[in-house]
Amino acid sequence: VATVEPDPAARLQRLVSAMAPPVASALRLAGLDRQGAEVRLALHRELERTRFGPDGPGEVAPDLQREIGSALTRLPKLLRRAAGIAAAGILVAGHGAAASAAQESRDGVALYAEGAYGPAAVAFRAGTLVATASSADFYDLAAAEYMLRRDAHAAAALLIARERAPRDPRVGALWNTLAREHDQLRHLGGGWPMSAEEALVGALILLWVAAILYALFPARRTWWGVVAGVALAVCLTGVALRAQRTVPRAVLTGGASLRVSPHGLAPELGSAPAFSLVRLVRSAPGWWLVETAAGGAGWIVDDVLAPLPTLN
Repeated sequence: VATVEPDPAARLQRLVSAMAPPVASALRLAGLDRQGAEVRLALHRELERTRFGPDGPGEVAPDLQREIGSALTRLPKLLRRAAGIAAAGILVAGHGAAASAAQESRDGVALYAEGAYGPAAVAFRAGTLVATASSADFYDLAAAEYMLRRDAHAAAALLIARERAPRDPRVGALWNTLAREHDQLRHLGGGWPMSAEEALVGALILLWVAAILYALFPARRTWWGVVAGVALAVCLTGVALRAQRTVPRAVLTGGASLRVSPHGLAPELGSAPAFSLVRLVRSAPGWWLVETAAGGAGWIVDDVLAPLPTLN
């Protein structure tokens, strides 16, 4: 026997997640009129702003809950069955974020709260250019880009946030949302469970443990030898993760042809799908030579690139 989902926000999330893009067209095909589809999409957009915003309140406001609940009581039966709204689902969990110390990020938070996502993205991007930029700054930029429906640019910023704070639940939630919509992002996997800095600190601690074991039990070579070996492996992982940040990379905003030379009439060597992560090798006016994860290489136009910031 189906039970009624108690959380209207979760029910709306399930409704929109169940529809293939474009969502508006799918909702109308399922029986909603134009106005009804637009109302429910507007509510879902507000729900996303609450969930992923840098100043999110941490929970859905009661007024928004009631408005969503009212909208969901007037759905066609076909749409109810497709979305599985009557079944129990995943609860929406909003997470607030501390405002950045940089003035640009503070301005971005205020602009985001007003729904000015374009200016907010500009402010957040300026905040990521400073040497003290944190994972929260890149997450804020990703959230603003996501609300602008610039998913490739959101993914580019979010990749940096994942590298800096791989266990941040806000980062994971937004990444999973993007990955559900774009297959290529799923291929990038979940990333390392630790940042480069955490790996290097962990390696240092393990080296101290190995030194203590050597001092106390010099004859127990297996003990301190194993710990020292693990420390070396963790250290190399941290060095590799830090080195990865300095490699120029980009996410493709759309599918692109890989060409022999930087010219529109040059022969094609292959292609790369949208949302692929590529390595930027060198540039020419209006073009970039890139390498793909699959081993392909070629020139592509630069207007399909969402670059990742390179970090020291």
